[in-house]
Amino acid sequence: MRTRKLLSVAAVLAVGVALTGCGKSGSSSTTSAGQGCQSASGSDLVVLTDDKKLQTVDNIIPAINAGKASPTLTGALDKVGAALSTDKLVALNKSTDIDRKTPKTAAEAFVKAESLD
Repeated sequence: MRTRKLLSVAAVLAVGVALTGCGKSGSSSTTSAGQGCQSASGSDLVVLTDDKKLQTVDNIIPAINAGKASPTLTGALDKVGAALSTDKLVALNKSTDIDRKTPKTAAEAFVKAESLD
């Protein structure tokens, strides 16, 4: 009996999430489920500030296979690492996730913009 009640609650929550998860307020109904789901455009995104300092620092650390390591590769990774900042990394993510550039195209543009070539 208890399991049945938990499954009922889970089903109600799942339906609630499905109906409210996409689209604008009031745009979802049982007949239009899924129609409001679209990828977010750049103008719909908001960068939140961490006023409580809860987000830890995420440092990018390149990992090189010892068999493939060389002074040239290490030097190139060091140059890219020195040129990267949080703002530039966010811009790179935007260029691939929102602007739909390929990672290769975004990387090539970054290398050119930072004169790393």
